[in-house]
Amino acid sequence: MIKDIINGIARKLAAEFKDIKIYSEKVEQGFAKPCFAINCESIDNHLYRGRRYRTDNNIDIHYYSDTREDVNDVMSRLFGCLEYINIPGSVLRGENMKMEVKEDYCSFKVSYGCFYFVEDKYESDLMGELDLKSTPR
Repeated sequence: MIKDIINGIARKLAAEFKDIKIYSEKVEQGFAKPCFAINCESIDNHLYRGRRYRTDNNIDIHYYSDTREDVNDVMSRLFGCLEYINIPGSVLRGENMKMEVKEDYCSFKVSYGCFYFVEDKYESDLMGELDLKSTPR
C-alpha cells in the first residue's frame, strides 16, 4: 500500500513539475537540484470495527533548491497538486497538509488515510451438523 501511495505522489509531482527530478529512494550524495525526495515518515494503524482497520500514511516530501526564489511558489503549488492522488483501484485525499522551511530544504507533510479489511485466517465452522429425531408423546 505505501509503495502505491509513494508512486501516486511521484506521478502527480512529475505531471505538475515536469523539469524537477523526483527521488523516492534514499540518495546519499550526488543528487541534482532542484529535486523532490519522498519519504514515508510513519504509518498509524487503528482497529476501526470488527476486522476493518484504518491506516494513516504520513508522508514527508523534501524539496531541495539552490535558490530561495522558487521555494514559496513550488511549496504552495503542492497543496493543490497533492490533495488527491490515484492509486490502483482508488483515489486518496491528502489530509493534515503542512509546509515548513528548514535550513537547507523545505518539508511538505501530508497524510493519506484509508480503510482495509483483514480476512480471518482462523475462521472455521463453530458447529457441525446436528441430526435430531424426536417422537411425539
